[in-house]
Amino acid sequence: MLYDLLVPLVKYWSGFNVFRYITFRTAMAAVTAIVISFALGPWLIRRLRMLQDGEDTIREDTPARHRTKARVVGAIGAMGAAVEVFGWMSRHPERRLSRALARPGTELQRRISTREPSAAQLEVAEAAIAACLAAEEAYAR
Repeated sequence: MLYDLLVPLVKYWSGFNVFRYITFRTAMAAVTAIVISFALGPWLIRRLRMLQDGEDTIREDTPARHRTKARVVGAIGAMGAAVEVFGWMSRHPERRLSRALARPGTELQRRISTREPSAAQLEVAEAAIAACLAAEEAYAR
């Protein structure tokens, strides 16, 4: 969506060209996710704690100086688990659970950030692959 809004503005300022690069858009998506997590995370944690009937996730006999460390370890553990789940999903894309877990992100990406290539883009890609194959043949000889 932002891509469609900002790329046409290249004719006014060339700085908008960065939105054409998938690496830039991916990095900005990560930054956006982090900002949303920091903005909504504390509220969500408070809400989940209220739903826990007053139980704290960290034991009561834990010294105060260790409570922050325990929360950090929990967050790192959650990130590690997420990395492992994503790794499993990439190794087993044919599994139903893998497809179900990937579906929300894929759908969001399809609706917001990507679109089918135009005929001109396909023509450039075909010319590029033809040039690469010709160079590879010449190198093999």
